[in-house]
Amino acid sequence: MAAILAAFLLAAGATGQARPAQMAKAPFQVRDSIEMNVLTDPPANFRRYLPLDVKHAPDGRHFFIVIRRGNLATGANEYRLLLYDVARVRDSLGGGPLPAPVELARFDSTSNRHGIGRAIWLADSRTIAFLGENPGEAAQLYTIDVAERRLSRLTNHPTPVLDFDLDRNHDGFIYAAVTPSDWSDRISRGFVVEGENLIELTRRGQVQLPTPVAYFIGSRSTRTARPVDIPAYRLTFENLPYGLWMSPDGRRAIALRHVVDPPAAWWTDYAPVAQSDYLQGARQSAHFASAHPAFFLQYMIVDLDSGSARPLLDAPSAYLVAGRDLAAHWLADGRSVILSNTFLPLDSARGAELARRRSAAAVVEVDVGNGRFRRIVELAGETDRRQGLLSSSFEQGMLSLIWSDRSRSGYRKSGPNWREAQATTDPSRLAIDIVQALNLPPELRAVDPASGLSRIISDLNPQLRRHALGRVEPIEIAVGERSVRAGLLRPVDYVAGRRYPLIIQLHGFDPDEFLVDGPSASTAGYAARALANRGLLVVQLANTPTRETGFRGELEPQISTLRALIERLDREGLVDRNRIGIHGHSRTGYYVQHALTFSDLRFAAASVSDASQLSAFEHVAFFGGPYPGMAEDERMIGAPLWGADAALAWAERDPMFNLHRVNTPLRIEVYQYGLGWWDVFALLRRHQRPVEYLAFPDAFHVPVKPWERQTSQQGLVDWYDFWLNGREDSDPAKARQYARWRELRRMNCRNPQAIRNFCALAAP
Repeated sequence: MAAILAAFLLAAGATGQARPAQMAKAPFQVRDSIEMNVLTDPPANFRRYLPLDVKHAPDGRHFFIVIRRGNLATGANEYRLLLYDVARVRDSLGGGPLPAPVELARFDSTSNRHGIGRAIWLADSRTIAFLGENPGEAAQLYTIDVAERRLSRLTNHPTPVLDFDLDRNHDGFIYAAVTPSDWSDRISRGFVVEGENLIELTRRGQVQLPTPVAYFIGSRSTRTARPVDIPAYRLTFENLPYGLWMSPDGRRAIALRHVVDPPAAWWTDYAPVAQSDYLQGARQSAHFASAHPAFFLQYMIVDLDSGSARPLLDAPSAYLVAGRDLAAHWLADGRSVILSNTFLPLDSARGAELARRRSAAAVVEVDVGNGRFRRIVELAGETDRRQGLLSSSFEQGMLSLIWSDRSRSGYRKSGPNWREAQATTDPSRLAIDIVQALNLPPELRAVDPASGLSRIISDLNPQLRRHALGRVEPIEIAVGERSVRAGLLRPVDYVAGRRYPLIIQLHGFDPDEFLVDGPSASTAGYAARALANRGLLVVQLANTPTRETGFRGELEPQISTLRALIERLDREGLVDRNRIGIHGHSRTGYYVQHALTFSDLRFAAASVSDASQLSAFEHVAFFGGPYPGMAEDERMIGAPLWGADAALAWAERDPMFNLHRVNTPLRIEVYQYGLGWWDVFALLRRHQRPVEYLAFPDAFHVPVKPWERQTSQQGLVDWYDFWLNGREDSDPAKARQYARWRELRRMNCRNPQAIRNFCALAAP
């Protein structure tokens, strides 16, 4: 396998000069990206944010992974649950045949949710529980017996199930599901608008963003469900509930409650909250923004017999101020539970203890009967890293914590106390991790701690060896006293000394991640390798580091980075400065907007996908949305839109009042149910500037559905090939697309301030 991978890397282009054998390979296209097998469990594209550990059975004899590939024929994403036998993997380390996994289950999803998601082993080491979804069905809870290959469905909920926990030895279980709203009475009678956002109003309550979720208790024997006495709350992100944790005896569970109207002391008496400008801004914005669903989540104890729930501690979690981990780990006796990342009650403390509770969150063990707790470790204080708990786990009596700097620490209970302990590796346990690099697709690697033998044991995408992929090289860009990282992908048929058109893709760069489309495997209009196969130079650019926000504090430094990048590539003779394009997604939409409106940089084409923007229209459209909403625009502009002086500042800095400066053909993609960039599109179209607006009403912030990806990513590849190379695809299905674009090119060629490439082709 190592030899195969080495050959793959060589074929990807060890030097800038193209090789004849390479050119004989098929060009890599958007379709090839969609049809790649991608690891979703563990999620290879989240390597910077989560520990990427495969899930071993408790007895260590098996582990599983989940992979996904898109199918453009059906429009579905195919998910497969694959089981590996550890003994066979171990036998292969000496050079034997690669271990063949067993396919336990396959589900096809046509929604934004995973076809197979949130899979876990049960304690018996022979049962895997997971959420499964097929076309036309809402996601439900399933189990599969890995020995008998017997699939069982445990829920029949009318809306998608998003999270769960259960134990094979108990009849009951707990799960979370989407809670729809019913506006029929409000619509028929009329209603007062209070905190609803514009999306909810225009969609008549059929869409609520973020998604509301409620908890239910299920039963294996009766197949019925009962609600838990916790009000529904809204998730921060689709498909990312924060967790449910069932006790070993099956009698109780830990869940989370969103405290919408927290006590004043929670805002003022916990120092990390009081000192957080972000959190305090949310408090001040309560009159125009809804309560942010990530603020003031509280651990609740649920009685699975009655459905009643109460706070386990009279205190909020410390999510966002002490780390991004929220987890509960039950001790074996079921009498106490470890809570990660929580503040402690203030009303029962005095003196030094009260000061300690006010200053720091902690990981604690809590007696669920009487609420008494014992600190294991504090999360703020001596070191910055302990203000950033990334994840926690509890196995065989060892509590393992991973901090934001990727360091680890362990704790074991000794009598009533917890002591820091060195995490030890079981020499008999096979370690499975993920290896990847800029030019190496993610694969599984097995490492035997006892023998030291290791081997890549998977070959997830052998078809890639048939494609010409080009080679990405990391580069450093000097921007004043700073240095910004980027990845440079040359055209597959690169010829030294020739100047090429350039696409700058924003939103980050990871030098240790396989680059296919965009950063962290983003598919939101990114298509790096497909673009390189159209003769385009592609740069995946990291954001310029800055602690400031605002018109000057954040936007101007990004422009400096763009300028330094272009000047460097120009000095090296790589780029044609009249053929440069730029693509931004999410927050980097601000950067594209600013570059087109306020900078002296000249772009021959541009695009944004589900992107942030500054404008008075977008500002008021954020009313009723979660914080920061309207406050973010005020920070970026530097003033609230109120009063004559502020109006002058907005007129100067709001791009909508300066769109006459935009001389670049612009493609806008909007996902979900937003109205983003509508004012940009309307005004540019009104004044005969080349602009195109594509709506994807059902797409997630990063599209996952195959047809949406094909429309978005392939459209962007064609867009830049048209504007930067003057080429059109001969596919008859794209005739209307090019007819539109030729008209846009005629508009562009009538603008003396625009870069008028290929105007001869625009003649009637």
